[in-house]
Amino acid sequence: MGLSFSDGLNENVITYINKLEERISNLEKKLGGYEVKETKNETPLPASTTFDNTDELENQIGQFWFAKVGILVLFFCFIYILTFPFTSFPSYLPGVIGFLITGVLLFISRSLNNSFELLANYIFGVALILFYFSVVRLHYFSQSPAIGSIDTEAVLLFISCLVIITIAMKRNSHNLILIGISLICISALIANYSLVLYAVILVLSFYSLFLIKASPNTGKLNLIFPLIYFTLFWYSIGNYFLSEASVISFPLSNIMIFIAAAIIINLGAVIIIKEFNENAKSITHYILNTALPIVLLLLLTLGKYKDYITLTFLFLSILFLAVSIIYWIRYSGRYSTFIYAMTAYAALSVSIISFFPKPDFFIWLCWQSFLVVSTSIMFRSKFIVVANFIIYVLIYFAYLVLAGNFGIISLSFGFVALLSARILNWQKHRLELTTDMMRIAYLAAAFFIFPYALYHIVPPNYVSISWIIVAIFYSVLGVIFKNNKYRWMSILTFFLTALYVITLGSASTEPEIRIFTFLFLGIALTITSIYYAKKKKNQPLKEK
Repeated sequence: MGLSFSDGLNENVITYINKLEERISNLEKKLGGYEVKETKNETPLPASTTFDNTDELENQIGQFWFAKVGILVLFFCFIYILTFPFTSFPSYLPGVIGFLITGVLLFISRSLNNSFELLANYIFGVALILFYFSVVRLHYFSQSPAIGSIDTEAVLLFISCLVIITIAMKRNSHNLILIGISLICISALIANYSLVLYAVILVLSFYSLFLIKASPNTGKLNLIFPLIYFTLFWYSIGNYFLSEASVISFPLSNIMIFIAAAIIINLGAVIIIKEFNENAKSITHYILNTALPIVLLLLLTLGKYKDYITLTFLFLSILFLAVSIIYWIRYSGRYSTFIYAMTAYAALSVSIISFFPKPDFFIWLCWQSFLVVSTSIMFRSKFIVVANFIIYVLIYFAYLVLAGNFGIISLSFGFVALLSARILNWQKHRLELTTDMMRIAYLAAAFFIFPYALYHIVPPNYVSISWIIVAIFYSVLGVIFKNNKYRWMSILTFFLTALYVITLGSASTEPEIRIFTFLFLGIALTITSIYYAKKKKNQPLKEK
C-alpha cells in the first residue's frame, strides 16, 4: 500500500508540474518570450556606453554617409563623361551614352531595392537627374549639337521634367518631387522666354499649394517656395549662365509676376490650412514666405527697377497686412500675425522712404509708428507693441544722425509718443498688458524728446519759456485724464527748466527775456503749488 500511495503521489506531483510549465509557457508567449533572470547586486551599465556610441557613429558613417558621398562621386563622374567633347564621334553619341547609363542605373536600383533600399533610392534619384542631363547634352557642350534648335531642346527638357515628376508622384517621394521642380525651373531659365517662365512660375505656385495640402506635415515641400522666388529673381537680373542670348527684360512684368506668385503662395497657404498649429516648422515657413519676397524685390528694385520700388512695396505691404488679418480672424495666430504684420510695416517703410525725400520721410515713419500701435490693438499683440517701440527709437536716432537739422519733424516724435502712450492706456485690457512698462517707455521718450527738440528749434532766448509751456501742457493733461504720470512729467520738466534758467539760460538770454522767464516760471510754479494745496485739502472731504 505504501508503494501504491507513493506512486499515486508522484503521478500527482508530475501532473501538477506539467500544468505549471504550461502556464509559464503561456505567460512567456504573452510577454513576448522574456526570460526571468536572476538579479545581482551590481550597478547596471547605462543604456548607451561609449563603445555603443562609437559603433553607432561608425555604422552611420559607413552605411549612410558613404552611400551619399559614393553616389555623388559617381554622379559627377557620369557628368564629366557626358561633358567630354567627343569631337571624333557623332554629336548624338554623348546623349545616347547618358541614356544607356541611366538605364543601367535604373536596373541596378531595381535589383537592390529589396536588400539595400536606401542605396537603391539614391541610385534611382541620380538616374533621373542623369536622364535630364542627357537631354541637355543633346544641345549643349558641343560645337555641332545633335539638336540645333533651342526651342526643340526646351520642349524636350520640359517633357523629361514631367516624366520625372510623374514618377515621383507615383512613388510618393517628396525628394524626387523637389528634384523635378528644380529641373523645371532650370528648364524655364534655359528656354529664356518671358511668357514661358511666367507660366511656369504661376503653375508651380498653385502646384506647391496642392502638394502642401496633400502632405501638410512635410517640411521639405516648403523648399518649393524659395525655388520659385529665386528662379524669377535670377531671370529678372539677366539670367546669367543659363541663356545663350540676353534676356528681353520687362521690369514691370517681372515685378507683377513676383507679386502674383507671392499672393498665390501666401494667401493660398493661409486658406488651405487644415489643422492650425504654430511650431518651429510653421514659423520657419512664415519667415521664408515673408523675408524672401521682401529681400529679393528690394535687391531688384534698388538695382535695375528703381522706378517701381514705391508701388512694389506698397502692394507687398497690403498683401502681408491682409494675410496677417486673415491669420488673426481665422486662427488667432500669435506668431503668424506678428511676422506677417511686421513684414507689412517694413514694406510700408520702404515705400515711404523711396517716395519722400530726406528728411521728410522721417515724419511719415514717425506717424507710421502710431499706426502700428493702433493696429496692434486689433491683433491684441504685445509683441507688435514691443517691436514697434524699438523700431520707433531706432528711427528717432536715425533722424538725429541723418537729418542734419531740426524742425517740426522732431516734435512729431514727441506727439507720437504721447498719443501711443494714451492709446495703450485706453486699450490696455485688449492687449492684456499686466504692467505699464510700455506706456512709461513712451512717456519717457516724450519727456526727453520735447525739451531736446525745442532746445534746437526755438531761439536761445525762448528755450526756457517753451519748456515752461510744455510743463503746463503736462499739468493740463494730468488734470484732464486724472493721471499722476502726466503730473510727474510736469514736475520733472519744471525742475529741468529751473535748472536750465539758473545755469545755461542766464548766460544765453537777454536781460529783458531773462526777467520775463523768471516771472513766468515763478507764476507757473506758484499756480501749480496752489493746485496741489487744494488737492490735498480736498482729499479728507472725499474720504469722509
